[in-house]
Amino acid sequence: MSLTINSFNEIDAAGRSSGFQVEIDASQAGNYQQQRVAVIVAHGLASATKAAGEIFLVSGQDGQASATLAGRGSLFHSMCVEYRRNNQINELWGILLPEPAGTKSSLTIPFAGTATASGLLRLRYDGDPIDFTIAKDATAIDVANTLRAAFGVDTDYNWTAEVGADANLVLTFRHVGLVGNDCRLLIEKLPAGITATLPDDGYFSGGDGAPSQTPAFVAMGDREIPYAGFPFTDADSLAAWDEEFNKRWSPQRMVYGKAFTAVSGTISELQTLGVAFNSPFVVRFGSYGSGSPAYLRGARGLGRCAGALTGHPVRPHHYLELVGEDAPDYNDQFRDGDRKTLLYSGIATTKTINNAEVIDRSITSYLKNAAGISDTAWVDVQTVECVEVLAQLIRAACEKKFIITRKILVSDGTKIADSVPHTTPSRIRNFLIQKYRFWERQGFVENMEEFVRRLIVERDKQDPTQVLFKFPPDLANPLIRMVGSIGFSLQWPETFK
Repeated sequence: MSLTINSFNEIDAAGRSSGFQVEIDASQAGNYQQQRVAVIVAHGLASATKAAGEIFLVSGQDGQASATLAGRGSLFHSMCVEYRRNNQINELWGILLPEPAGTKSSLTIPFAGTATASGLLRLRYDGDPIDFTIAKDATAIDVANTLRAAFGVDTDYNWTAEVGADANLVLTFRHVGLVGNDCRLLIEKLPAGITATLPDDGYFSGGDGAPSQTPAFVAMGDREIPYAGFPFTDADSLAAWDEEFNKRWSPQRMVYGKAFTAVSGTISELQTLGVAFNSPFVVRFGSYGSGSPAYLRGARGLGRCAGALTGHPVRPHHYLELVGEDAPDYNDQFRDGDRKTLLYSGIATTKTINNAEVIDRSITSYLKNAAGISDTAWVDVQTVECVEVLAQLIRAACEKKFIITRKILVSDGTKIADSVPHTTPSRIRNFLIQKYRFWERQGFVENMEEFVRRLIVERDKQDPTQVLFKFPPDLANPLIRMVGSIGFSLQWPETFK
């Protein structure tokens, strides 16, 4: 290959002064590499050091830095801790949302009686025991005051406490909104002589209101954020996230991403919630009867799935444990038929193995195509992730090879010197085939020969400065099921010999 003076980028082709000149070109050095970050969007407290509506890094590997950033015991703090219990891989960022107009949820515990002996009072929250030693002759009001003092303002719990009339202990969720109704507290043991019956099976109730998600979208801007988590699952919040992701996946922005959250309810309630929302970009884990609040389950699901998808975009997630998740009682666990109902309703499922809660299938909320017809194109979150990764890799590779280097576009067969930076449709086609072969070896795609046959790269006949291409990858797929038959015999007939 011969060179001409106009083969360079920064050398003056008409220069006449003497001396030595060399330009440095790094356009072909290095490879595309992205830090696949996660962001949690939730509420902070008045003690937060970060303002609502700004995006910030949550440092450390235990999530406890969020106690200072958003306030100890805040929704955001709790979610960050549970995310980190399930993910030590992905960088974590946060965005705080202002609380909405509305009411806070609460739970009233009506203590009564007098302790006839010193004994243990045990509550259970999120699967963990909360123990108190109650002295003999302690009255119901004494018990309520003991718990009120323990549940002070500066604790990790998502509620504050006060003693009401008739020795009732009133626990109030720290934040306004529907999200507090997912909080649940159980009584596991009471000292002799003390009684208490939890209303609503221990669930907080009365919370109302949902925040605008717009501040989160403004803060995210055009950053590439592959994984987001949020606790707000009302219809308006879900619709807002779906609309935002559709914009992020548009060719005008190309920043992509997907989100993880969780919902609680009976099989009937979850089925109703599931079919009311249709989106390929939001994964909702469903559960019933767990002592873990849905907002913490969503944070665990975000952490576990983000780590797995970062490891490989196609591998399935079944049997990955949601660390810290409280398994439902046996009678509340969803069986195969129930999980099938949920999976056909756009609800991702978990199951209990050895008293640990593990992912069954991390499907998206996608149920129907644009024509309203049932469709499986975007069912698995692995599909969404793989398409996102391929789109980012193709863009990075083509921009580096052809756009940043400011190539001249000529038709195939043009007699142009190789030293002149240029390309042709055939060169671009061969480059894409080469990349596809590499991605096939990584397990992202398959069927190389058919891909080559279907790939189209053409020069635009209406605009000679454009190349049009149709890139049709055949995605590799997660192995979800193995189905077979065991047809046994007590003794094979002679004819089989």
